[in-house]
Amino acid sequence: MFEKDDYFVRITRRKMSRGGTTPPAYGFGLSTLAGFLIISLVPALSLVKSKLNKLFFDSGLTYRANARRVGTTNQEDNMTNYLTNAQFKAQKSALTRAVNTGDPRKIEAAVRKTVNTWNDGHYAWPDDWANWQRALDDSRPWNAPYIDILSL
Repeated sequence: MFEKDDYFVRITRRKMSRGGTTPPAYGFGLSTLAGFLIISLVPALSLVKSKLNKLFFDSGLTYRANARRVGTTNQEDNMTNYLTNAQFKAQKSALTRAVNTGDPRKIEAAVRKTVNTWNDGHYAWPDDWANWQRALDDSRPWNAPYIDILSL
């Protein structure tokens, strides 16, 4: 068997032959120390975070006040809805019809209507949302100011 010092000499030679740096003495390096600190501090940080959340954000008074004022609970406000296939096909075909007309106002109206539907109904944006941005960009002259569909 190897002695501990022989092991480190062997590892050092192998690393040096590959152009690497020597390992730190006794196997404790910066990454080991950082890993130890992360492992030891994460439970403490999560405890502090949960206490702060309980103190400021999850207080029963704020939750009940929001539910009374808005008429819904926070859980219902944060729900994400998904478009049905029929809704998505209707939006996509409306964009296609507007693009085929070539009228920039119709394209902007179709894009605005679709984006407002996504935002107002808490819908998840489809994966090809960039098609609406691209159609809006292509309909405008090259020197027109940029309109981002996130701001519609």
